[in-house]
Amino acid sequence: MDLNVSVTESGDTLAVSFTGPLDETQAIALSDRILNLCPAEIPARVEVDLSNCPQVCNQGFGALVSFRLSPEIAKCSASIKGLNGAMEQRLKILKLDRLFDIQKQEAKTKSAAN
Repeated sequence: MDLNVSVTESGDTLAVSFTGPLDETQAIALSDRILNLCPAEIPARVEVDLSNCPQVCNQGFGALVSFRLSPEIAKCSASIKGLNGAMEQRLKILKLDRLFDIQKQEAKTKSAAN
């Protein structure tokens, strides 16, 4: 399965979204691929969304680090969202929560019909 990457700009935020698994083959040159999709002027905030990314391998996290530390992005604040429990644990073990603010997913609640 291929990894689709989309980059959208809204106000002072650049949203980078992934759809599909971020595995070893997809991680190769991912940082450059994302940067090629970015506008010339990078907004103050970068938000990485992994909601539609079922898995991220270690090389995938490495590619995200490379993107985060690139000169264009390093000056921005950066957050990451859409992590499942296993991805969030690995992100913390790898100390990547020092590079990205982790946005917690809102709990989904069910309401009973009256």
